[in-house]
Amino acid sequence: MKTLASLIRNLLGSDIATGPGTPPKCWRYRLEQHYSYSSPHLAGITWAGEWATIYEGTITIRRGYAWDGCTPAWPVLGLFYLGTPDGAQHLGKPATYHASLVHDVLCQWRLEIPITRAASVALFRDMLRETGFPLSNVYAGAVAWLGPQRFAGDQLQPSKPARS
Repeated sequence: MKTLASLIRNLLGSDIATGPGTPPKCWRYRLEQHYSYSSPHLAGITWAGEWATIYEGTITIRRGYAWDGCTPAWPVLGLFYLGTPDGAQHLGKPATYHASLVHDVLCQWRLEIPITRAASVALFRDMLRETGFPLSNVYAGAVAWLGPQRFAGDQLQPSKPARS
C-alpha cells in the first residue's frame, strides 16, 4: 500500500517526501549562458562562490546554475505548475525569470554574501519593475514576509543603542 506522501509525490511530480526512494530535486530553469546584472543594492559587496560573483555592484551568475523560479510551485503531471506564477513571457522568458534567478543566488548564499535582507528584497522588486511586472510590490512583499529572514549583511549592521 502506498503512503499518502508517495501518492502526492507521484501526482504532483515533486519531491515533497524525503527519504529512501525520493527523486532528486528537479529545477525549473537552468541558465544557458552567464548572466550579469548591476545594481546600486550590490555596491560595496565583494563575494565569490562556485556559481556566482559580486564585484563593483555587479552580480555574475555562471552558466549551468539551476533554480526553481518563484516559489512555492509544484509540477502537476508534468503539464504545468500549481502555485506562484512566474508571470507572462517577456522577451522569451517569464517576467520573473531574472529577478528570481538573482534572488535565488542571494538567498542560497545569504549567510556568506554581505547583503541585507532589505537590499535583497529591494533588488528583487526593482528587477520585477524593470520588466513591467504588475505584481512587483506584491511579490516583493511576499518575499520580505515569507522568505529567508537572516542575511549576513544584517549581522554586520551596527546595533542601535537602546532608548532610555
